[in-house]
Amino acid sequence: MNRDAHLSIRLTSAEKQALEGAARASDTTVGQLVRRAVRQITGCSAGAPAREGGRGRPIVQKACRPVRRERELRWLEEHREELSAYRGNWVVVQDERLVTFGPDLRSVTEQARCEGIDVPFVEWVPDFTSHGFSMGL
Repeated sequence: MNRDAHLSIRLTSAEKQALEGAARASDTTVGQLVRRAVRQITGCSAGAPAREGGRGRPIVQKACRPVRRERELRWLEEHREELSAYRGNWVVVQDERLVTFGPDLRSVTEQARCEGIDVPFVEWVPDFTSHGFSMGL
């Protein structure tokens, strides 16, 4: 059963007037203006569509709760040798699969969110070969 959520926020009089003025100027309601802002904030970048729930509304994580990552950690451990191909990159693992990788943390996180992963599990794969030294015992 899909139900709309209700959100209440406290605004100063000046903030409320500014929001109402912006809504009038864009020929929309305050609610529509706020929903549009939420879509922009939670949506994917680079022109990708925002993930949406029922009735065209964006999915917004309602609460932060601890997420157990045993499957992702196990996958990293079991595929340690395969990960050497991704040295110097960030990798995103979801459940028991590699979702995406790249050298830029922000872009791999955004790409994972575009694939519907609200809280991506991101791991840096160090590139020990690019450092100018090594040490052994």
